[in-house]
Order: sequence, then structure tokens, then C-alpha cells
Amino acid sequence: SGSLIHVIWEEVGPDAARKFLGHTQWLVNYWLLQQGFSIGIGDTIADAATMETINETISKAKAEVNQLIQLAHQKALEAEPGRTMMESFENRVNQVLNKARDDAGS
Repeated sequence: SGSLIHVIWEEVGPDAARKFLGHTQWLVNYWLLQQGFSIGIGDTIADAATMETINETISKAKAEVNQLIQLAHQKALEAEPGRTMMESFENRVNQVLNKARDDAGS
């Protein structure tokens, strides 16, 4: 809410929002054709320090997920309010993995 597209949709209507998106895409495509934009394979490879941070983050996340798996097998995992044990397990694993993704990507 509050985004430009949302405001256009609310103030002018869905057809205007659709046209805005279409024209914006046309403008971006035109700019890319005129200016050009390219990257090389070297631009996609992380440096050693970044790879180390990513690997550490992944290792920590694996350990946390393995701990959750062990708790679930031992029936020691507490269910979250309003969720089944399986839903609680899935939610906690997703939280760990989402945090790892966010930490590794920053």
C-alpha cells in the first residue's frame, strides 16, 4: 500500500494501472536498447570473503534445522498456538531457512 501502482489503481482505476505498467516496461526496454546493459561471468562470482560468509551461514542453518529435526523425532518440539506439530515444525524450519537466505544475500 502506498506504492505508485497502488495509488494509481485506487485513484484512477485498474486500466490506468495496467497502462502505466505497460508504458513503464516500454520505457525501460527502450532505454536498455539505447544504452545497453551487460555483465560478464566474472560479475556473478563472489569473492572469497563473501563465499566464506555464505558457507558459514549455510552451515549454521543446517545445524539449526538438524536440531529441529531431532526435536521433532524425539517429540520434544512444542506446537505453536493454533498450529499442529507438523505446521509448527514447517514454520520453524522456514524461519531458519529464510533468515539464512536473507543473511547470506546481504
